Amino acid sequence: MIRNFTLKEKINYLRTKGTLTFVDGQWVFRGDPQKKCEIREMTHESKFFIVDVIYDNIRGIKVW
Repeated sequence: MIRNFTLKEKINYLRTKGTLTFVDGQWVFRGDPQKKCEIREMTHESKFFIVDVIYDNIRGIKVW
């Protein structure tokens, strides 16, 4: 059975891989290279979008 994770669980997982901050009207994720995060930096105006895309990428979830 596939479990759907909540937004809070996804954000907590992302914080173990880098930082998620709000800068000048944009959400910015900066991956920590010491924690083996493939995504170095990503910016988007939607927090939900950035969390979903980065979480899916890190966990290897394919939606297509």
